Amino acid sequence: APWPVRAASGWCCETFVQGDKSVTATFTLQGLTAAEFTPAAQQVFKREVASFVARPASDVTIKSISETSRRAAGLEVEVDIGGFGTDEEVDQAEAKLKDEAAT
Repeated sequence: APWPVRAASGWCCETFVQGDKSVTATFTLQGLTAAEFTPAAQQVFKREVASFVARPASDVTIKSISETSRRAAGLEVEVDIGGFGTDEEVDQAEAKLKDEAAT
């Protein structure tokens, strides 16, 4: 079964909202169905996102999961990444996610 990691699913981060010491981002996980995005798979996804922005997985909260309406199967996963100590850390995480989205 595919896992929601960058190499397997082709994640794409599209939306960013900067909050009070947090970033909300929407990821598109291509080729993954809701049935495959089990609680265990969600934990792997949270660890990948957290690792990417140098935060512990406990700072990543999945806010919503929805199936894409596009032709190819996929999910859109909205996450909140919190626990940042400064606005500079938030800016750095947001920039890193935007750089990844541009590739």
